Amino acid sequence: AVLRARRRRRQKGVVVNYDADAFDPDTDFLKIGKGSLGGKARGLAFLSTLLQRHRTIHERFPDIDILVPKTLVLTTSVFDTFVEANDLKKLSKLDSPDTEIAETFHRAGFPREIEEDLRAYLSQVRHPLAVRSSGLLEDSQFRAYAGLYSTCMIANDHPKLDRRVEELITAIKRVYASTYFQGPKTFAQRVGLRTEEEKMAVITQQLVGKRYGDCFYPAISGVVRSQNYYPFANMRKEEGIATIALGLGKTVVGGGKALRFSPKHPQSLPQFSTVDDMLENAQRFFYALKMGGDCTAPAFDEDCTLAKREVVDARDERPMQLIASTYIPNEHRIKDAAHPSGYPVLTFASVLKYGLFPLPEILVEILNMVREGMGCPVEIEFSVNLCAPKEGRSEFSLLQIRPMTAREELMEVEISDEEIARAFCF
Repeated sequence: AVLRARRRRRQKGVVVNYDADAFDPDTDFLKIGKGSLGGKARGLAFLSTLLQRHRTIHERFPDIDILVPKTLVLTTSVFDTFVEANDLKKLSKLDSPDTEIAETFHRAGFPREIEEDLRAYLSQVRHPLAVRSSGLLEDSQFRAYAGLYSTCMIANDHPKLDRRVEELITAIKRVYASTYFQGPKTFAQRVGLRTEEEKMAVITQQLVGKRYGDCFYPAISGVVRSQNYYPFANMRKEEGIATIALGLGKTVVGGGKALRFSPKHPQSLPQFSTVDDMLENAQRFFYALKMGGDCTAPAFDEDCTLAKREVVDARDERPMQLIASTYIPNEHRIKDAAHPSGYPVLTFASVLKYGLFPLPEILVEILNMVREGMGCPVEIEFSVNLCAPKEGRSEFSLLQIRPMTAREELMEVEISDEEIARAFCF
């Protein structure tokens, strides 16, 4: 146990080459292939290194695990092998519908050696997985392809290993196929780049959350930006802005109702000024991963494994009990605690007002740490597993980082509002 703990400490912030014969499930960051990690994976490796170097953040929050989830990256060399073996590069120049491209990639043969590596990996890894894109141009500081590619969530809980391997490979193919979808092609044309030059790495990452019945989700997901373009009152632009929601981050990046606040001023919430404002602006739906082993693999629809749930339906689940307030109709007021009588309202008061979890303080520290390391404004995606005192350790996970300069560059080219919105989805 002592040797294992020491080995894990030494591997913190290090990208380890995957070896099926010597695979340790506790390794934080693995890669398969000799090519590039891609933009998003490089960002994760950077965050992992920063967390290792800045030990003071762990010392300041000793009861919270601040980390990057366990990650396996298929480098761009795997993509090259797959595309060349199946003669798929020609699709980069064709004006084919996305569904046709996805189907072509789905039918293509996957490299046998990589499939065996993934089989050995899944034989020891049973937690749900997020399969994310990591293109060479993705999340770069200049002309970033931010959010134009697919992300798939898989439960990875089917009793048969063959089925779980099939679902993972299908998700990887879906991410590969999105390299040649219409959105990235259109963006490439407008910024003067060539789609055929893009190469795709894929991140397979432990999904943050816990299982509640047939669903899996985190208590809090969100995005924090180091620049607040619309400060008010005593806020300042450089203090940043965060947006949070219950469940998976699709609510935040998809433009659903979510709570915005400044990490420096967490109790200044103009959208919650009155009871009527709270009832109007509070989150009503959230996304969770469907569990149970029978979810359809995401061959064409990356969201087919997700469930859109009403907040009120989760009132008896632990995250809601920790972060929800209660509306009392007879009194037309909201209590800052969950209560069996009344209606749940997501105000996150226990976190932002009463310090159940020091989210604002952690975000301030993270922004200061990353701002110094990156040297430019950034956006960071995160998730939180929340535990009450004596229930266990809470967990703050960093999922993605990218420069905010991508926003300014998108504004410089003639792109529709819809395309800009899509470009800023994780």
